[in-house]
Amino acid sequence: MDKNNVFRRFPEVGDYVVKTANGFRFLSCLADKSVVDGIETPGVVYWHRGRKVGIVGGDNDTNNKWSEVAWWEIDTFPSDTADCEAKLQNVVVGNFRYTKTSGTIEEFVEQLNGWLKTNAPDWEAYMFEDKGRLQLNKYDKYEETTTLGGCTMTKRIGIEIEEYDSYSTRNQILQKTNYNGICRARLEEYVKGNKDTNCNPTSEMDGTTKLFATFPCSEAYYSGELGGSLRKRFATYGEYLDACMTRPFELDNNAMAARSGKTLCERLKDTKVLVQGEEKPAYPAVNWAINYDTGIDGFRKGDWWLPSLSELAQLVRDITYRTKFPLGAVNTAISKRDGWRQIYPTSSRWASVRCSRNGAWSASGVGVAGYGDYFYYRFRCSAVSAFEI
Repeated sequence: MDKNNVFRRFPEVGDYVVKTANGFRFLSCLADKSVVDGIETPGVVYWHRGRKVGIVGGDNDTNNKWSEVAWWEIDTFPSDTADCEAKLQNVVVGNFRYTKTSGTIEEFVEQLNGWLKTNAPDWEAYMFEDKGRLQLNKYDKYEETTTLGGCTMTKRIGIEIEEYDSYSTRNQILQKTNYNGICRARLEEYVKGNKDTNCNPTSEMDGTTKLFATFPCSEAYYSGELGGSLRKRFATYGEYLDACMTRPFELDNNAMAARSGKTLCERLKDTKVLVQGEEKPAYPAVNWAINYDTGIDGFRKGDWWLPSLSELAQLVRDITYRTKFPLGAVNTAISKRDGWRQIYPTSSRWASVRCSRNGAWSASGVGVAGYGDYFYYRFRCSAVSAFEI
């Protein structure tokens, strides 16, 4: 029998996962379609480390917003009748007159909403979960310059998780606009033969605390006199480039420090918001992922999550829009299952990691890590899970 059609105990990237009475088994993405069609599988291996295995589900073409809406939570309001200057999206709209009767937050919010209908119809105020809320009702902008005189307000958008910066030094790789280090194939294309001084520094990198000065080093630098320390740690230039990607476990800072999408999604999944009076999950992409269900025990609702940037980077590391590169083992496997949808390289894909007050990280679709993308964009989503063998 062709070795690709044989189930094995230890996985490779692109293998189908099979749950048996004797534990997990794995089938190559190169197996015959007739064999693939005959197995029940929750997904495809996209990374493995020791006994830990990460898998991705078969539906990778669903579009969702990261956040349904941004709202301001009204923490305090005037204790007496007052004129409250309303500055919305950095524009002073006018003075809202609050007339105190009962002095409750409900009274304040009701009067504010009535004033908004006449003076700022793109905005609404309402009570939800015993809190007063102010938000845009078109849900197409997440601005930061809104104030209400006599009030203190908290902008609620992704604040359940920490904000991870989007500066050029992120993830220990000083990056450039045409390469952000999330696709392995694009990394090699960019740096291997690059003669720019940024890829050919004049000092020796130790390969441990410092892998490069500005950008990952060229093959000429790695092979030359100053590349001795890199060669001691990395047997091949390819292994060195692997270490330079944003996705390694070794680079534990900024966005890569948030390695567990499962942990992040646990913090986001229960938050609700009203959209045109209807209660909805505040974070649709997360909600979709945690409700992903294969019908196989261990891979039902609650067993999946939206990947962190580290997990997403590993998922798309071999997926690029460049046709000169192969399809990649993960997409090869997905393409053989009827009803499954590939991870399209031309599509942006959400991570569960927040990069700023208004945006989250994503795989941008051309082999780079996107940051500052607005929460209300509809990007494709993948659901991932993990287990131990």
